[in-house]
Amino acid sequence: MPIWILVLVVTLTWCTILAAELTGAAVEDVKNPLGGEQTRGVSIFPVPIMAVIFVLIALGVDALLDTIWGSRVVGSAHGLFAVLAAISVVRDVGYLRRRRGPVGRAS
Repeated sequence: MPIWILVLVVTLTWCTILAAELTGAAVEDVKNPLGGEQTRGVSIFPVPIMAVIFVLIALGVDALLDTIWGSRVVGSAHGLFAVLAAISVVRDVGYLRRRRGPVGRAS
């Protein structure tokens, strides 16, 4: 697997996980609101850090074993996680639409 594909898959997966965390926080705000105008937040810190760590792990395994299995395993696992995170986003957006109305509509 070319390194640019691995970097793209891992980075997009972590961005999708961030979107899942954001929608999950929004759902939690609807279910259990904080006092006043406060809302829950999510840090973007894990996106670049974890993407670099997993790419380096994959490349390290590739170099250590002289194979492409590190890239394959990390890329495949991240592809699976991206699908699961996307399902979570769709589920949470559906919940928010049922509770609040269509997204983007002025109240």
